[in-house]
Amino acid sequence: MDADPYGLPQDDRRAKTEFWLPLIFYLFAWLNFFMTIPKSWSKLQKQNTDEQRNTIAKPSAIGAREKAGAIFAALAWLTICYSLHHSLKHYKPRARGLWDRFNTVCHFVPTKLFLAISILGIRVGYALASAWLWDITIFKDDAEIGWSFGFGFGTVLAIIVVFEIAGYVDKNEDKILIEQRRQRGAIADSELGYVKKPSWWNRNWAERYQTDEQRLRNMTGNVGGGRATSRRISQNIEMGNMGAGVRNRSRSRNTGDSFQDQSTESYSGGARPGATRGQSNDGASTMTGQTLTGDGEAPPQRVRSMLNV
Repeated sequence: MDADPYGLPQDDRRAKTEFWLPLIFYLFAWLNFFMTIPKSWSKLQKQNTDEQRNTIAKPSAIGAREKAGAIFAALAWLTICYSLHHSLKHYKPRARGLWDRFNTVCHFVPTKLFLAISILGIRVGYALASAWLWDITIFKDDAEIGWSFGFGFGTVLAIIVVFEIAGYVDKNEDKILIEQRRQRGAIADSELGYVKKPSWWNRNWAERYQTDEQRLRNMTGNVGGGRATSRRISQNIEMGNMGAGVRNRSRSRNTGDSFQDQSTESYSGGARPGATRGQSNDGASTMTGQTLTGDGEAPPQRVRSMLNV
């Protein structure tokens, strides 16, 4: 169920427990594999006589590595049980008494998980027993096959059968989650007043049934070409002529500014007010020489009002 993944705190004890439980399980599972599989198997073949069986094969079959591997398998199975208990405690209604807890397990735990964990417990129990008892271990050459096939291979086959049957009976969990999300989306849309359009609705649905020539005509009408382009060209020409006339009239109009210092115009013309012709010519030649040679700078323009800035 993923209706509200952040409904509970993400940094509390529950979240930390859910983070460490898988790591602890895989640690015990790896230790079980490391203790039982990568070892010397040649000693188990030496069972021709009773002396070889008791001195070589038996110590190798029920030695410290086999016992440690069985213990790690039991710890991994207990981790699975605790994880199931943790999920029932935090995600299902709280149970008070012993009978209520039993009803909670029967009601909320899926049948396939309950059967698989129970059968797996039988398999782990057989591993513990065979790690201490030589007569029922699978490594003994003349051991009773009922022990190994009934509690060893038979339990594994039973777990496979349980999950195969559950796969045909139960609905796919991914499909259930998709359906839940669709229902929540419909509820949210109804609260917001949003109505989804049908799948066949499309603004350009008519273009699906048009020919290539009709689509080309629509494109030229929108982008350019034909009558639309002629109208745009004529409109641009008319607007251009109107803009040119406005610009010419604005240039011919007197742009005298009452706030402009009129004395600055004499610098461009050559003579300053109150100066003689010679002085003006000398000043003009001096300014011209300074400008050409770059030795001097033009006098700054005086502004009488901030409106001229």
